[in-house]
Amino acid sequence: MPTREVTTKPIVLRSIEHGKKVFVPYLYRGQGKEPTLTLMDMVTLHSKDDYDNFPPDKWGIPTPPKDSVSKRLRCLGSHDEEVAEKRERFNGMDVIVMPGVAFDKSFQRLGHGKGFYDIFLEQYRERSGLGGKMPFLVGLALQQQLLPQGQEVPVTSTDWQLDALIVGDGSVHRLLAS
Repeated sequence: MPTREVTTKPIVLRSIEHGKKVFVPYLYRGQGKEPTLTLMDMVTLHSKDDYDNFPPDKWGIPTPPKDSVSKRLRCLGSHDEEVAEKRERFNGMDVIVMPGVAFDKSFQRLGHGKGFYDIFLEQYRERSGLGGKMPFLVGLALQQQLLPQGQEVPVTSTDWQLDALIVGDGSVHRLLAS
C-alpha cells in the first residue's frame, strides 16, 4: 500500500495556467470553544510562484506560510477587514479535490482520521452564504488505494461522500444522482 497520497501539484499548476481561482488547505488552531482543535480552511493561491514558495508541512505538502494567510481570501471567513471585504465577492468553490488513504466503490474515502475535510465541508455548508450550494467532490486514488468490490471504507454520519473518483489507471467513476 502506498505511504503517500496522490500529488495534486500538476492539477494546481494547470488550473493557475488556465486562470482558475485556486484554493489550498490551511490548517490552524481553533478558537473559542475549541482552542486545542486543529481545523482546516481553504485559502487563495495567488500564482505559480506563490505555490512554489510554500514550505512543506510535516507531511511534505506545500502549505501557505502562516504570516501570509491574513492576505488571502479564506473560504470560511477572515478577521482581516480588507480580506473580509473581498469575501463578499466569494461565489463559492466549484470543485474540491480530496485526498485519501483508501477509497471504495460507493464513493467513500478514508482520510488520515483527523476529519479535516469533513469538518471543513460542514462549516462551508453552514457559513458560505451560498444557500447550501456545495462543491463537486472528487477523490484522487492510486489503484492500490481503491478497495475491491464488496469491501467498504468504514464511515460515520459525518463523512462526506464523493461525487467522483479518478483512479491512477485512468478510469473515472461518477456517482449517479439519485
